[in-house]
Amino acid sequence: MRTRVKVSIALASVVLSAGPAAAYIGPGIASGALGAVLGVIGGVFLAIFAVLYYPIKRVLRRRRPHVVPEDSDEEEPPQK
Repeated sequence: MRTRVKVSIALASVVLSAGPAAAYIGPGIASGALGAVLGVIGGVFLAIFAVLYYPIKRVLRRRRPHVVPEDSDEEEPPQK
């Protein structure tokens, strides 16, 4: 128990005593990172859409009756 407290205090002091980083992120890196993040988010949404699209399309096609236009080349069934 005492070891955990000592490790926690040491870790907190190291994390909290860190100074600011003197780093510059240029516009090229920033736009590349933004593009990568948007690509991942878009890929996730596209994957979800692709999985859900086919069942929804089948349901919608079943609900709509099949209508043959009058000027089509399909033959009408023979009348009795």
